[in-house]
Amino acid sequence: HELIRLMDSNRIGTDASMAVHVSNIVDRGYVMLCDETGQPIRPPGPPGKRKNLPRQIGRYMVPTPLGSSLLGLFDHDATVSDVDSPAMLSHPTIRRQMEEEVKEVAMGNIDKDFCLEKNLNWFEDRYAELEESLTRERIGQFGSNLRSTRDYLRYLQRFDTFEPKVAVTKGQQPKKKTYNKKRPNYAMKRKGGGQGQKRKGGQGQNQRRNSRAKQNNT
Repeated sequence: HELIRLMDSNRIGTDASMAVHVSNIVDRGYVMLCDETGQPIRPPGPPGKRKNLPRQIGRYMVPTPLGSSLLGLFDHDATVSDVDSPAMLSHPTIRRQMEEEVKEVAMGNIDKDFCLEKNLNWFEDRYAELEESLTRERIGQFGSNLRSTRDYLRYLQRFDTFEPKVAVTKGQQPKKKTYNKKRPNYAMKRKGGGQGQKRKGGQGQNQRRNSRAKQNNT
C-alpha cells in the first residue's frame, strides 16, 4: 500500500497499470516479496499439502542485490536537476512526464509518433551517457555487490530490518485437555464410569455363557 501511495503521489501509472508496474519489478528480480520476518513468500501450492508450515504474516517488497546495485549504477543518490543525466533513469520525474504526455496523446493534443520518437531518443541518449561513465572500477563494484537472495536477507537481518521470529522451545508439552465439570459425563469419567461399566457388563455376559455351556455338557 505504501508503494501504491507513492506512485499515486508522483502521478505514476493509473489504477489499471499500477499493478502491472509492481509485477514487472518483481518478475525482473529487482525486488522480492517477503513476510514480516524476512522469509520469502512461499508460492501457492495444492491445498492440504502444507499443514505443518507456519502461516506467513505480512507482504513486503524488499530490494534485491540486483535492484540495489542498479540504483547505484544509475547514481540514484545524486541530486537530480533540470539537466538531463543518467540519474534521471531511476527517478520518477521522467515517468511522470511520460504519463502526462500519454494523456495529451489521448486528448489529441500531441501526435503519437512524435511523442514516441521523442521519448525513445531521450532514453537512448541517457543510456549512451551511462555507458560512457562506466569504468572498470564501477563495473567491478557492481559485480561485487551481487549476492544470493538468502545471503542478502541474512545481511539485512543483522540490522533488525525484520520482525524477530517466534522461537519454538523443543520438548514443549502440549496443553492438557481440560474438562468442563458441569458436563454430565465428567463425573462418570472421574468415577470410572462410561467404558468401565461397559467392561463389567461384558464380563457378566461371558460368565453367563460359560455357566450355560457347563450345564449343557452335564
